[in-house]
Amino acid sequence: MPQRGDPAGVQVDLDDGDVRAEREAGLALGEVQLLAQGGGRAVRAAGAVLGGRRCLGPGHDRPRDAPDPESGRGQLHVLRRRLQQVGGDLAGAHDQLGAGTVDRAAAGLQRPRPHGPEPRGTSAVSDCTSRIFSIGTCSTADASCANAVSWPWPWLLAAGNCCVLKPAEDSPVTAVELARLAAEAGFADGAFNVVTGVGVEAGAALAAHPGIDHLSFTGSRPVGTAVATAAAANVVPVVLELGGKSPNIVFADADLDRAVPLIVNSIVQNAGQTCTAGSRVLVHQSVHDEVVARVRERFEAVRTGPGPDDPDLGPLTNATQRDRVAAMVGRARADAELVTGGEAPGGAGFFFPPTLFDHVPVGSEIGQQEVFGPVLAVTTFRTDDEAVELANATEYGLVAALWTGSVGRAHRLAAELDAGQVFVNTYGAGGGIELPLGGTKRSGYGREKGVEGLLGYTRTKAVVVGLA
Repeated sequence: MPQRGDPAGVQVDLDDGDVRAEREAGLALGEVQLLAQGGGRAVRAAGAVLGGRRCLGPGHDRPRDAPDPESGRGQLHVLRRRLQQVGGDLAGAHDQLGAGTVDRAAAGLQRPRPHGPEPRGTSAVSDCTSRIFSIGTCSTADASCANAVSWPWPWLLAAGNCCVLKPAEDSPVTAVELARLAAEAGFADGAFNVVTGVGVEAGAALAAHPGIDHLSFTGSRPVGTAVATAAAANVVPVVLELGGKSPNIVFADADLDRAVPLIVNSIVQNAGQTCTAGSRVLVHQSVHDEVVARVRERFEAVRTGPGPDDPDLGPLTNATQRDRVAAMVGRARADAELVTGGEAPGGAGFFFPPTLFDHVPVGSEIGQQEVFGPVLAVTTFRTDDEAVELANATEYGLVAALWTGSVGRAHRLAAELDAGQVFVNTYGAGGGIELPLGGTKRSGYGREKGVEGLLGYTRTKAVVVGLA
């Protein structure tokens, strides 16, 4: 493997084939000069920064190069500005690169901590929020290529940890560029590390490495199970975000002018390649025909094209994913009514049109499995109880949305939906950065984002001092 220039603060295991593939797809952000490093060296670099000292409480000196939450906030803001500059040529690209995530993660550091010293009689009882040390975060091609990198890294850095990031093999260059920008923003050498390569090799080695103190994985359930197994073997915590089959539930009293545009956007955004995509519509039978007609009209008006053209719908991540989506759509024709879309266009690019299926049986493949493409499945219901039953009838439980004019119904049904996030008369595809995101059932466990996500990358230690 050829050696290249070594930017400060970046430890990278770079697979040249990954870089070529991404450059051929036109996704590279620019020339990135790197020194190839082994995954083990990246973990050791992270560990060396912290020097084994983990407590962030008063009276504990931090190693000179260790990430400091106070200085880290300023570094995150610097990184945000650089990300905006890099991504400024594409509408919304700076947030995809993580600028919005970084900004709000840094802002979260300013919130009061829910811990502090508390005297109790003759003893002083306090707690010490500790860094978890070095953290591995991985993503896979079938679940997070639409996002340049997975969610957790701003939170774990904001909490004072070091990061070893394994991006999806189909999109490594953005993560490498992010590491270079982090070094430019002033993060300590070894605080942010990137290991690229195929998941079954580089990802598996990272997950099993004994120097990793916490794992975070965004991807498919089979790989998530393997990551959880590796975490269990080393007895370290893990956060899993394993996708969803999220429903928009439209009641007879819904404001369709407000609902339909967001329903369409929730499945068209990132070409449906988000774990939180609104891939199902459960609609009351009295408004079914109107909802289907409106969605069809909007689907057929969607502009498709490459990212630099700022279209409504971009490509799928690679030919394999396009073929997978096409195969699932082909099989769905036997179970449901194809309303629009369904055929990949000819020519260059991995494009697939917005595809709408009606009268989808709840137990069918298209009604149960994550497609990870712009494919929407519609099913009708008659009663509130039936709507909840249908919404909860998949093995996933990540996001759901209720569209109704009744506040009472919204509160009652939100409590009955088995999902980690529930929206009412809106749909945020994961919501704001300040909202905790995580699933139930086979969608995984643990939370990303929000204060809960930040505290998930810390440890609480109780310290009791006798005051005799």
